[in-house]
Amino acid sequence: MLNFILQDLLAGVAFAVVLLVTVLPLLDTAVDRWVFTSPNTPIFIVIVPLALIILYPSPPKYTQTKKDTATILFGTCGAMLASWLRFYMYGFPDPYLGAPYSIRIPGQKKIIQMLCKFVFGITVIVPTRAVMKSTVHTILPWLLSETDPKKKKALCEIPHCFFTYTVVGFTAVFLIPQTFIYFDV
Repeated sequence: MLNFILQDLLAGVAFAVVLLVTVLPLLDTAVDRWVFTSPNTPIFIVIVPLALIILYPSPPKYTQTKKDTATILFGTCGAMLASWLRFYMYGFPDPYLGAPYSIRIPGQKKIIQMLCKFVFGITVIVPTRAVMKSTVHTILPWLLSETDPKKKKALCEIPHCFFTYTVVGFTAVFLIPQTFIYFDV
């Protein structure tokens, strides 16, 4: 038994090393440039996670893993859509403008400002998640004329993750920072 575990571990490490050596140079700048500059990127940002979750293997007995994976994929989908839109609207700021930066310990005013931003973000994201969840769980069974409660839950699980967490990721990465810019906070 230990021999198989060791073989799996070594094969996984070898696969990760090969993958990182071949893919990491591409991910460094080429993919980032394409993701942020191509007008077709939002289509891929939405289609790829949907395809991955559709192709995700489902075990015969129900487990929470597919829903957890969908939550992560679709939250990332929303964050990437927001990043793309922010770049599309404003471009990238020059990261070297004003460099080298001095290291400063935030004062009391800055700490209070950061805490207020955090609290505001949470007070926006939590209701957003609740509204999206209830909306999907209400509209989808109605559209598909489903009345059985067990089938409703199974029917709504992945669409709920898609709509809810894509909107939550988009809100966290784009809408809330835009609110801070608008109010000059």
